[in-house]
Amino acid sequence: MSQALHNLTFMVSLLDKVSGPAGAMMKTMDNVTTRIQAGYRKIGYGIAGVVGTGYALDNILAPTKEMQAALGQVKSLDVTDDVLSQLTKTALKFSTQYGESAADFVKSSYEIKGAIDTLSGDDLPKFTYAAGVLAKGTKANVGEITNYFGTMYGIFKDTAETMGKAQWIEQLTGQTALAVKIFKTDGAGISQAFTTLGAEATAANVPIAEQFGVLGRLLATMPGGEAGTKYRAFLHGVGNAQDKLGLKFTDSFGHMLPMVDILNKIKGKFGDLGKVETADLIKKAFGSDEAVALVKLLAIDIGGLNDNIKQIGNQTGMQNAIEMAQTMTMGWDRATQGVNALKIALGLQLMPTINVFFDKINGGIQTLLRWSELFPELTRWVSLGALGIFGLIAGVSLLSIVMGVATVAGGGFAVIMAVLSSPITGIALAIAAVGYQLYRFINYSRDLVGEYQVFESIFSGWETVQSWVTGVIEYVMNKFEGLKAWFKNFNLWEFLLSGVDALIGKINMIPGINIDLGGAPKPIAAPAGLNGGGSKGGLMNKFSTMNNNQNQSRSIGTVQINNYESKRSLSQLVDDVMMAGG
Repeated sequence: MSQALHNLTFMVSLLDKVSGPAGAMMKTMDNVTTRIQAGYRKIGYGIAGVVGTGYALDNILAPTKEMQAALGQVKSLDVTDDVLSQLTKTALKFSTQYGESAADFVKSSYEIKGAIDTLSGDDLPKFTYAAGVLAKGTKANVGEITNYFGTMYGIFKDTAETMGKAQWIEQLTGQTALAVKIFKTDGAGISQAFTTLGAEATAANVPIAEQFGVLGRLLATMPGGEAGTKYRAFLHGVGNAQDKLGLKFTDSFGHMLPMVDILNKIKGKFGDLGKVETADLIKKAFGSDEAVALVKLLAIDIGGLNDNIKQIGNQTGMQNAIEMAQTMTMGWDRATQGVNALKIALGLQLMPTINVFFDKINGGIQTLLRWSELFPELTRWVSLGALGIFGLIAGVSLLSIVMGVATVAGGGFAVIMAVLSSPITGIALAIAAVGYQLYRFINYSRDLVGEYQVFESIFSGWETVQSWVTGVIEYVMNKFEGLKAWFKNFNLWEFLLSGVDALIGKINMIPGINIDLGGAPKPIAAPAGLNGGGSKGGLMNKFSTMNNNQNQSRSIGTVQINNYESKRSLSQLVDDVMMAGG
C-alpha cells in the first residue's frame, strides 16, 4: 500500500471512529428530544382534558350558582324556605315562557320585598311574576317596574289590603298594560308619571282608572314627569277654582267630582277654551299654567277620555299584559333560557353533593395550612421539592429548545456553505470587487486633482471602462459555461487511458523501442460499489477491498504490469516500461 493511500485510509478510519460516537450521541439526543416533546404532548392533553372538564362543569353550574346567589339575597330578608322554593319554580316557569333570566327574576323579587315588606306566602312570587310580565310587555326593565309596583302599593295600599295583594297586583298589571296600549306609551312613562303624581289624586278619592285615563291622555303629548306635574297642579287648584269660576266641583260629601264632570262644567260655561280671556280666567282660578294646559288638552275629547277610563276600570286580571309580553318574546330567547332553566334544575339537585365534595377539599386545604404553621421546616422542604420539579421541567424544556435551535442552525450553516462554495458566488464577488475598486479610483482621482475639468475627463472614460468590464464578465461567464460542460462530460477512466496512450507514444519515439498495444485496452472496471454496482458499504469497506486485492495484474501488449506488493512510484513504473522496450 502506498503512503498516500495509507494516509487516506488512516484519515477515513479516524473519521469513522469520531463520527460513529458523535452520530450515536446525536441520535440519543434526538430520542431524548422526541421523548420530551411526546411527554409535553401527553401533559398538554391531560391538562386540556382537566381544564375542559372543569370548564364544562362550570358552564353547567354557572346558572345554578347565579340563581343560588340571588336566592341567598332574598333569604337575607327573612323569606322562608317554602317561599324560596315557590319563587324558584315561578322563576323557571317565567324564564321558559318569556325568554328572560331566572336569576334576574329572583333578584327583582329582592327589590320588591324590600319595597313591600308586608308580602308573605305566595304574594312575593306573584308580585315578582307580574312585574316580569309587565316589564316584558311594556318594554321597560324589571327594575323600573319593581319601583313602580312599590310606588303604586304605597299609594293604593288600602285598596290592595282590601282586595288582597295578589288580586290587586294582577289588576294593576292589566290596567297598566292596557293604558300603555291605548295611549301609545310605555311602562317607564307610566311609572314616572305616577311617581311624580304621588298620592295627590288618591287622597282626593280619585279612582285608579281615572288616574290612568288622565295621565295616559297627557302622556300622549308629553313626558311622564311633566304629565304628573300638570295633574298635581290641577288637583292643588281645583278647590279655589270652583269659587272663582262660580262652579261646583264637589259632590254632597265634599269629594271632588270625576274629571269628566269637571271638564263638562267648565266647557259648558265658557264654551271655547281657546280664547285668550278664557285661558287667563282659568289660570287665575287654578293658579298655574300647568293646570290650564291640562284642562285645555283634556277638554278637546271629553268623550274619548270617558271611554278610556271605563275600559281601564273594567280590567280585573293581567291577561292584557300576558298577551303583550308574548308578542315581545323571541323563540330563540325562550330556547336559550329554557336550556339555562334545565341547567338550574339539574344543578340544584347536584349542588348539595358538589358542595359536600368541595367542603372536603376546603377541609383538606385548611388542614394543610395548619400543618404548614406547625411544621415550617417540612413545608420548606416540600416547597424546595416542588421548585426542583419545576426546575427539572425548565431544564428539559431548555434542552428541547437548544436541540431545535441546533437543527435550525445546522440547516442554515449548510445553506451558507453551499452559497459560499458556489462558483457563481465567486464570480459575483469578483465583479463586486472590481466595481468597488473602480469607484474608489474615481473618488480618489477627484479628491487628488480637485479640478472639475480633470474629473470630467476621467469620468468621460467611464463608458470605456464599463464596456471593458462588461466584456470581462461575458468572457468569464462563457468560460464558466464551458467548464461546466467539460465537467459534465468528463470520464475519469478515459482520461487515464488517454494519458497512458500519450505516454507510450512518447516512449516509442525512443530509438529501438516499439511497444505494440495490441488493440485498444478494455477500460479498467471501477471498484465494486463506487458506481452503484456490487455490494453496498462504507468507506472503510471499500478501502479494505482495494487493499486485499493485491495480486491483480494487467497486460498491455507485450508489457505486463504487476502490483505484487508494489510500492513503486510513477517514475519507477516508467523505468520498467523502458527496460521492457529495450
